Amino acid sequence: MNVRFSPRHPFHALRTLALGCAFAALLSSCNSTGGTMPAPPLAPGALPYSKSHGAQSSARGPGGVEFAYVVNNDADTVSAYSINTATGALTQVAGSPFATGLSPTAITIDPKGRFAFVPNLTANDLSVYTIDATSGTLTPVAHSPFGTGTTPTGIAVVPSGAFVYVTNYSDGNISGYKINPRSGGLTLMSGSPFESAGNPIAATVDPRGRFIYVANYGASHISAYSINPKSGALTPVAGSPFASNASPIAVAIDRKGNFAYVPEYTNSGTVDAYSINATSGALTPVVGSPFAAGDAARAVAVDPTDRFAYVANLDGDSISAYTIDASSGALTPVAESPFETKGPIGIAVDPSDRFAFATNNVADTVSAYSIDPRSGSLAQVTGSPFQAGVAPFGIATCRVERGACEPPQL
Repeated sequence: MNVRFSPRHPFHALRTLALGCAFAALLSSCNSTGGTMPAPPLAPGALPYSKSHGAQSSARGPGGVEFAYVVNNDADTVSAYSINTATGALTQVAGSPFATGLSPTAITIDPKGRFAFVPNLTANDLSVYTIDATSGTLTPVAHSPFGTGTTPTGIAVVPSGAFVYVTNYSDGNISGYKINPRSGGLTLMSGSPFESAGNPIAATVDPRGRFIYVANYGASHISAYSINPKSGALTPVAGSPFASNASPIAVAIDRKGNFAYVPEYTNSGTVDAYSINATSGALTPVVGSPFAAGDAARAVAVDPTDRFAYVANLDGDSISAYTIDASSGALTPVAESPFETKGPIGIAVDPSDRFAFATNNVADTVSAYSIDPRSGSLAQVTGSPFQAGVAPFGIATCRVERGACEPPQL
């Protein structure tokens, strides 16, 4: 049975299936200051790190072929769109939407642009698809979906495309898989699952593929692990876990791997910012962190040039936009920020760095914005918002290069 919560409730669209005591406890969560905190809407937008295997270090002009993919939590589908690279407008591709498992929550694309990965929250599995770089259509790989732990939420792929990781919210651990580079099939790696703590909800990998960072919503900290380049096995780095201000719910890392940004899903949302030790992987809060965002800050994206960051504020009905200090990692709101929308839960920037897209969970739409290349400010494109399925959550974008649809380096 599908359930529609009140429009302001962050569990809008999640089913009332038996997800265990940990899931039930979410409905009465409290923050560290004792105030009532909204329960997380679980896996958000697609914010794990994705790296192109070719140089993609600067913004592109209009032209080329790009696609966007949006998971619809209550429709059990992925909506696929072609992106007009001149205007930012979205048009659904032939065959869209494509079926997923029960309650898809996030989507990411492997760095070489061959496969898309979708964790299915209430099915406890992971759907894997091949991407047709000509049409944008998705086709399930053989034996998909693949089993995960309980309540899979976040997902991240290493830059080499060899390994994929899934955060299992209710089990408090991370499943790791080896990816068959030809078929996209998954094999559970030795030692998996790897222990986390306090409801791991999202993950991202650093640009060098050496470390993975996991937001532990229930424990209010970030776990950091080194990645074994041969086996994919995870080992906690010294000092892990690292404290967050409260209720971390997503992670994004800049293209150079210098800084990590973590939105806090609280009534008065903020963004934690950390500098990353390139040798050890340890996190250190930057001066001024946390930075103000909107109510229930839910997802974060860094643009491919590392100049701007964008945060989706679910209950604030807005997108906060910031400039990034290249030396310190500090965030400064851009002029006119925040930008109005309706219940945004996921956010992504296209590979050309010309457009930003936000999934509006309450309105069942996707808002598209042009990005001012000088200031980082946002302006809705003509025709925005565009129709999605019921309760859109995660979003990913890619650009066709060398016969594959490569994601931006985020």
